[in-house]
Amino acid sequence: MLGIDWSHIKGLAIASDEGVIVIKTAKSIPQDGRVAIEASAPLPLLFELLRQGREVILIDEKAVKARREELSIEKSDETDATLIRTLAEEGLGSLLSKDAKAVKLVHTYARYLKNQKARIALSNIWEGHKRYFGDWISGADKFAYEYSLEQIEAAEHSCLDELERLSPNPPPTLRKLKGLGARLWGGIVATADPRLFQHQHQYLAYCGLTAGSRNSNKFSRKARVVYFLLSEQMLKQKNEEFRKIYDEAKQESVEKHERGECNCKYPKSHNHKVGLNRVSTALAKIIFATKEEWSEQLGLFG
Repeated sequence: MLGIDWSHIKGLAIASDEGVIVIKTAKSIPQDGRVAIEASAPLPLLFELLRQGREVILIDEKAVKARREELSIEKSDETDATLIRTLAEEGLGSLLSKDAKAVKLVHTYARYLKNQKARIALSNIWEGHKRYFGDWISGADKFAYEYSLEQIEAAEHSCLDELERLSPNPPPTLRKLKGLGARLWGGIVATADPRLFQHQHQYLAYCGLTAGSRNSNKFSRKARVVYFLLSEQMLKQKNEEFRKIYDEAKQESVEKHERGECNCKYPKSHNHKVGLNRVSTALAKIIFATKEEWSEQLGLFG
């Protein structure tokens, strides 16, 4: 049995009979069939462990905290990994069930994001290339750029088509949200399934929508990004409810800057992010509240 504690900063702390080691990616985890990890770990990490054919035991982070306080142990990734392993061996965890379609959805979404980043990076490099070299750019350079871009775009569209095929229909309550398409819904299902969380606060913290989770750097950046994208989509659709939430939050931030309570370098960008964060929080609460409606066809967890 391996105990795993994750961190965006350090990586993964792995506790075993041989002691504790820290590694960067799940692919470097020692070969052992059974692993224990906190239930709040990022979904892509959980599915990567399932994909590797491991038996995954989920441990409640509150149980880890209670045991740490009981033993008067200082918090660290290494000690938490050891405690997670101990709690799992005591039978205080729950087994994460596997679904092939769910695993494929998560990895398809990860491939989609990777291709999207590659397309944006290539376009930015080409624009810089044109500014620097101008008329000196050869036809061969242009052909190489256009061919590479075509390949990346084809891979990106292929992932989008597969996402549409793999993504289940949203629950009836969420279908009224105009702008929640297959790409964004698939992203939420793949990165922020609310059925993994007992309480709303846990879900918001996982999605990086609470101050505490952002300060500790223990949240899913992919989940936060997909909620920000959904928020922007709601604003583009001119949804009055979410526009009001955005405007009120943005105005509060503007007034804080005017009073000198925030000394950030880019107040305009900060104000926009505060508004998006408030809208994202409202959307996450709505989606969490519908988790009981999620039909069995989602099939992510038993």
